[in-house]
Amino acid sequence: MKSTLLIIGLFTILACSSSDNNAEENTCFPDQGISIGLSVSVFNADTSEFIDEGITVKAINSTRTITLQLAVDTLLQEKKYIGVYLNQEGTYRVSIIDSEYELYNSDPITISKTEDGCGLITEHLTVDLVPL
Repeated sequence: MKSTLLIIGLFTILACSSSDNNAEENTCFPDQGISIGLSVSVFNADTSEFIDEGITVKAINSTRTITLQLAVDTLLQEKKYIGVYLNQEGTYRVSIIDSEYELYNSDPITISKTEDGCGLITEHLTVDLVPL
């Protein structure tokens, strides 16, 4: 009887200690930065110039619509429209609207979490808008 209780006790201790290790491995820290799921570069198809005025870039799925924000990639010194953050992963279509260009709708783009679950794998899209 004592040996059975000892074996059950050891098994319980080992099971608890291994679950604690898994919890530590999946801990996300605030200093890991903001994780961006979608980066879109938009150019005029005729002039190859980046379009940073007058357009609206949206990521749309079945439950939400996210308006992407214009930002500058500090490493590459390039402008991009960015959006879709942690806990917003899913499958989106990018829609770009402007009165001076043809409407653009992308194929589905899937935004996924990183393996550790602490960030997103950034999907990049380059679009050449056709002027009307």
